[in-house]
Amino acid sequence: MDYYPQGSLVRLPDPTDAHEYRYAIVVSDINRPSLETEHTVVCLSSQNHYAAAVTQLPFDSLKSGRLRKTTYIMPWALYAIHPDIVAEHKGTLNETGMNAVADALEEMVRP
Repeated sequence: MDYYPQGSLVRLPDPTDAHEYRYAIVVSDINRPSLETEHTVVCLSSQNHYAAAVTQLPFDSLKSGRLRKTTYIMPWALYAIHPDIVAEHKGTLNETGMNAVADALEEMVRP
């Protein structure tokens, strides 16, 4: 069983069913219940033309790894996934990147 810490940039079968694979960020942390069977991820996109707002992931967001295109956080695309479906661990976000993810999620839920 694999464990992906909070901030992991992963490639997985697309939970939105728009593509075969999609990049996502692990947002759950070690205190999540059912850690062995579920990770919460927020999906990423290279597109910014959605009916709902997306937030650009800052260019300096990665501690390790690389994204080849401008990337957007899709805060409404939150999924609980089994860690075994992750195809690849592609990198790790730094504090700047995680703050951008947190801000995007907060904007979506704040009235």
